[in-house]
Amino acid sequence: MRQVSAESDIRVGDMIGFDISRPCLRFDTWRNLLRVDDAYDVVEIIETFF
Repeated sequence: MRQVSAESDIRVGDMIGFDISRPCLRFDTWRNLLRVDDAYDVVEIIETFF
């Protein structure tokens, strides 16, 4: 697990990008995946079929 240090400049409202460690355990519960660009704007919605 990663932790943020007390000296970090992260503030309320900041966007943080992350991923899940075991996608095989989670993708089957999602009906749609959102593809985002570097500004975190949604550029595509991908429908899943699990």
